[in-house]
Amino acid sequence: MRERNCRLYDYFSGPLRICPAPVLAKVGVTILSSVLPAVQALTTAAFVDMALALFAGRVGAEALIPSLLVLLVLMLYDNLSGTLGQLLTDRIRLRVDRACRGWALEQRAALKYWYVEDNDTWDLITRTADKLPERMRIGFDSLVQLAGIVFQIVSVMGIVFAQAWWIGAVMLACFVPLLFLALKGGKATYQGQVEAERHRRRADYLAKVLSGRESVEERALFGYGGEINREWYEKFEQARKTQLKVDMKYFIRMKSGSLAAVAFTTLICGLLLAPVARGSMTAGAFIGLLTALGSLYSLLSWGLAYYAKEMANGREFLKDVNKFLALERQEDALALPAGGEELRLLEFDHVSFRYPGSEHYILKGFCLSVTPGLHYAFVGVNGAGKTTVTKLLTGMFDYEGSIRLNGKELREIPLPKRKAMFSVVYQDFARYQISLEENIRLGDAAHMDRDALPAAEQAGLAERIAALPRGIATDLGKAREGGVDLSGGEWQRAAIARALQSPAPVRILDEPTAALDPMAESRVYETFGEMSKGHTTIFITHRLGAARLADTIVVLDEGRAAELGSHNELIALGGIYARMFESQRSWYQ
Repeated sequence: MRERNCRLYDYFSGPLRICPAPVLAKVGVTILSSVLPAVQALTTAAFVDMALALFAGRVGAEALIPSLLVLLVLMLYDNLSGTLGQLLTDRIRLRVDRACRGWALEQRAALKYWYVEDNDTWDLITRTADKLPERMRIGFDSLVQLAGIVFQIVSVMGIVFAQAWWIGAVMLACFVPLLFLALKGGKATYQGQVEAERHRRRADYLAKVLSGRESVEERALFGYGGEINREWYEKFEQARKTQLKVDMKYFIRMKSGSLAAVAFTTLICGLLLAPVARGSMTAGAFIGLLTALGSLYSLLSWGLAYYAKEMANGREFLKDVNKFLALERQEDALALPAGGEELRLLEFDHVSFRYPGSEHYILKGFCLSVTPGLHYAFVGVNGAGKTTVTKLLTGMFDYEGSIRLNGKELREIPLPKRKAMFSVVYQDFARYQISLEENIRLGDAAHMDRDALPAAEQAGLAERIAALPRGIATDLGKAREGGVDLSGGEWQRAAIARALQSPAPVRILDEPTAALDPMAESRVYETFGEMSKGHTTIFITHRLGAARLADTIVVLDEGRAAELGSHNELIALGGIYARMFESQRSWYQ
């Protein structure tokens, strides 16, 4: 991670580090192209003056040959430089894209987990990380092109200064305000685009709901398309109107720049007539300068405004990048699990937790001692803190109080070792559209060559694997040609197999069966318990059919372990668990 703030210069230094040869070649081509109008002006002046001298009989025809040859070379380079520049731009774009995407993913993955659950911060993260490759390309191109424009204007001004210094001073006085106004307008443009993008992301999500495969059944059944379409239209209109304001302001600035450029070039051409009339400037120099000023017109009318706007946009984007870089990182977040050991004891000692910025405690004085090799069930109503316990164990959040793993404070244990101690099947488990084998092997990313078939068979996927066209090597989902989609239950088993592939001594099921009926859920937990013999397991659920399978049931209420015991003990106690089980009894009969 960088220690200093990003500056505009980083749009150049970044690509230079990534692919120095193409970047230097691109700069060289841009510089040559930028001095081309000045060289053409000088060559044209020499050619016209020599032609006039030829017509006057003062020189022979051979005197025109050097100027003609130079003009031909300049025309040839002008034709080739565009293609060469585009080839270099494409090469730089590919290299920069790859490097920036990798860097952005690493920076994103290394952040403290709580940023994911904060809407404003997550908006900053996604906006910055997703747009970085594009903004880096645009920033580099704009910086190089803007430097080329300035170089071209200065080179032409140099010729004008040599002919009539006061006209050059007028050019400079006109050019500087145009550049300043173009840069100033870019800031407002970027801020408007950020606002439009916020509405556009919401509209894009709703469009996916309206047209995506995932929601087609419910869309047809419930007929909610009209209501979602109304909300989509509202967000789309907000994005469109915001973007329209941005575009209109930019259009006005561009047209104002064009009018200023017309006035600017007309003024200079008019001023140049005076030295020609006095004889201090030759006719050739006048025509050459008119040619050069013609090339400046297009730059001043749109090129300067466009690239200056992009640079101003880029400067505002870098402010977001610096905010992104200032977010707190999790040490060793990208490290693979390593250094795991046998679980001897896991203790929660008056553990409390609340989300940053919130006064409400999810856990409050939670105490528990977990004995190795036993099966535990964490139960309670939604919001009781069951899943929070998992997040604390796996290092996603910090906490108050003490959690001791094998006698050591959990905070003091390196994150790679903590990762190696816990294997989790989350409620919203991931469905990776890669092969089934790779899906499972991700559970032990430090040993990706380890056979995945035993874990798949343990998870009950043997028959499905036998029916797949390429067995366990079959691609899943529709992202790849020939991919096969699984049923919801089969995807769930793949997630369980991924957890079984991990050598972690503690295995946690965090309500991954919430979409199943209670009886099916109980069977999954029973199967997982059988698979995990010899391991410590924690079942997290708000439905109590699976809880009966546990050696110890932990009832969470208002952030505390309100009750603790086996199923029969808690039923006999007649407390919270007994009332919850009685209300759910019909689910399991």
